[in-house]
Amino acid sequence: MRPRDFGDTGVKVSEIGFGGWSIGEPQWGNPPLEDSITAIEAALDASVTFFDTAQEYGYGKSEEVFGDVLGGREGVFVATKTGKYWEGGKFRTDYSPQYIVASAEGSLRRLKTDRIDLYQLHNPGPAVSARPETWEALTKLQQQGKIRFYGSSVETMAEVQAAIDNGCAAVQLMVHMADVRKLPLLRAAAEAGLAVIGRTPMAWGALSGKYKPGFTLPEGDFRSPGRWAHKTFSTYVERAQQLRFLEGPKQTLGQAAIRYVLAQKGLSVVIPGAKNAEQVAQNVAAEGELTEEQLARIAELQAQW
Repeated sequence: MRPRDFGDTGVKVSEIGFGGWSIGEPQWGNPPLEDSITAIEAALDASVTFFDTAQEYGYGKSEEVFGDVLGGREGVFVATKTGKYWEGGKFRTDYSPQYIVASAEGSLRRLKTDRIDLYQLHNPGPAVSARPETWEALTKLQQQGKIRFYGSSVETMAEVQAAIDNGCAAVQLMVHMADVRKLPLLRAAAEAGLAVIGRTPMAWGALSGKYKPGFTLPEGDFRSPGRWAHKTFSTYVERAQQLRFLEGPKQTLGQAAIRYVLAQKGLSVVIPGAKNAEQVAQNVAAEGELTEEQLARIAELQAQW
């Protein structure tokens, strides 16, 4: 696995990481925890060193599984997020300084570590990002030695600028070839020396090659009709059909999607999710490059969208 600089931190990480959103997560169909464990172990065997999760994922179960497999292990870089969580069966958000500091203790316990490598705000929005006390809370945790670096998972340029202005080591954002609107955020962060973590490289699975228009999903799936992501996911599935020229004997559409993200200048690591060891194997096999002709044809389609 090829290493890349994690921004200006002096740390190197594997260019393909592991995203832990699906672990214990009803929105992803509650993958068996045994499969999640073997997936993480397969990633380790493939020399993956960057692992990303969040307090919200799987009602905290994702962090717990990471802790069981990765806790105390040398040579890995574990990132998690704060600000979103589940309590009493209800989804909640809290970006107060008090919650940011207090919730770190829960993450440390679940991750079975005495220091979190990267502690990120979980899509805080521009208003939260503009508050000095938000960043003061993260600085406090860093001074206490409970976190190594801090960052933010972002959606807007205002959030990127706030991250740059307030000592963030990294930003995390959506990067995939079905929607290029976030690429200016990537470039701005990278130019400022921040590490850039590319999430959802397969556009929530739309670019995996598994789905065609008219797809069906379980009712509880966040991409199913009536759920928050359905309209956007359907658009991505339609665009994926135009990208099937990338499929071939030596490349799946999902692997092409990962290679597209890896081709973006300034990217530090891409974090595809995986429900099992087989998906991990497919992801790590995506190391490599798209041809100039393929990239040009992708750009032509993106211009039409």
